[in-house]
Amino acid sequence: MQADTVKYTKIIDRVDHLREGDSILGYDIATAENLDGSVLNAEERSVSHFVIINKIYVFPSVTKFLSETGVWVQLHRGLDVGTSLRHQTKGWFEIETLKEVVTDQPVNCSFIEVPFANLFRQGILVHNGGGGGCFPAGTLIRMADKTKKPIEDVLPGEAVLSYDLDNYLWSTSTISSTYSLKVSSLSTISFTDGSQLKVTEGHPVYGKDNTKQGWFAVSTGKASKECPGLTIVGSVLAGCQLRVFCG
Repeated sequence: MQADTVKYTKIIDRVDHLREGDSILGYDIATAENLDGSVLNAEERSVSHFVIINKIYVFPSVTKFLSETGVWVQLHRGLDVGTSLRHQTKGWFEIETLKEVVTDQPVNCSFIEVPFANLFRQGILVHNGGGGGCFPAGTLIRMADKTKKPIEDVLPGEAVLSYDLDNYLWSTSTISSTYSLKVSSLSTISFTDGSQLKVTEGHPVYGKDNTKQGWFAVSTGKASKECPGLTIVGSVLAGCQLRVFCG
């Protein structure tokens, strides 16, 4: 799916805005019960990359939705025409049209903190989590051409070096969207060669220890919440080996 460019005015009135203290409805998947609560914190972030579902619902492209199969999906990761999503009053409904758009100007959207993991926005059940953790400004990102670039300068549409876990090969991926947020703390992972990696506690990193291989995080609880589609196999502890690029 290739993103279309649309005018800022076509999106601005279709994005919901929430403030601290606003009432919000959550959902407990285990008990299938609705949860009443309120917004604990709200932050406006500039977003230019969106997905439009059935020509009605407009969400930032990083939004995760619960599919009828029980898997959390998002744009380019399982969200597609024919996927069924959960609506607050209509129950499960099928996606008939799906459009990826980029606005000609950034749109302010509210990213919120609420007392439960899942909630209804615009009537659709979404996951209350970030994009899977963050790196601080200044972190160098390896681009597809092997050069390095500060993370804050990486833009949508640019190609970065990635790793294909299915085929165990280095490959390239295209950045679909970027966003920034404020965090209260960062964790530092130190390596035997003296280098360091600063990440948020819930950021998954791929590696292995003496008994298992897969996705690790400083905080397994936060990583599982922020990345519901990943299986977090353990905490990052001394002795873990992480997958790195040499060259």
